[in-house]
Amino acid sequence: SDDNYKATTAQGHFPGPGISRGCVKFVGIPQGLNAFVDEVGERLSGYRYKKPARRQKNLTRDELHSQVIDAFFLVRVLNRVTATGEIPVSQLSSGEKRKALIDVAYSFLSASSPLRKEVILAVDEPEASLHTAACFDQFEKLIGITDSGNQVITTTHWYGFIPIVSHGVANLTDRDANDIITITPVDLKQYRESVKKKVADSKGKFPTDVSLKSVNDLVQSIMFSIRKDEPYNWLICEGSSEKIYF
Repeated sequence: SDDNYKATTAQGHFPGPGISRGCVKFVGIPQGLNAFVDEVGERLSGYRYKKPARRQKNLTRDELHSQVIDAFFLVRVLNRVTATGEIPVSQLSSGEKRKALIDVAYSFLSASSPLRKEVILAVDEPEASLHTAACFDQFEKLIGITDSGNQVITTTHWYGFIPIVSHGVANLTDRDANDIITITPVDLKQYRESVKKKVADSKGKFPTDVSLKSVNDLVQSIMFSIRKDEPYNWLICEGSSEKIYF
């Protein structure tokens, strides 16, 4: 159990996928630490260790596992590999740092593991400080993260993702002359039909430039992507029914 451990060594599997070797099971640590803190507390005059309210008495297995993971990566620095060498991520530009963040999140969260928990990833403007050519790659990875059973919440000024996402909701925000903010949800599965209906229902008040901006941003990304050394292949269809079919 979580509260009854004994320090033993056993053959087994680490939590990571594909890692199999001898591992150490940490048992008795919570009780030993409690006894040590109590002993130190008897010698500390005017001080005592106190857990925040509503905390369990001892460390749980998940908490101990989390601390081990944190310590593991604390002594490792993420570097970007280039043709001329390696550059620490801390020395990259702000746009490159955002790209590295998405790349790492995609690599970790898209990996199949029976122990991986579903997460909600929140990213503020993933396209910020990036060239237009790199925007699509960012959002493609975010879409890939959701395909693995996770959820992504993001704020953005780049509309190019709207025509290519087959599931999810885009909440379009607008501020009028009186500083009143309105939020309009758009179903991304059928965004063209959804936008067209909202324009008709609002009698033209809904911004019709949503379709124009989304197509313009996406076309720019398409033009850049097909000119790469390893060009991206596109299949362009007319409407939502064709997109669902393909």
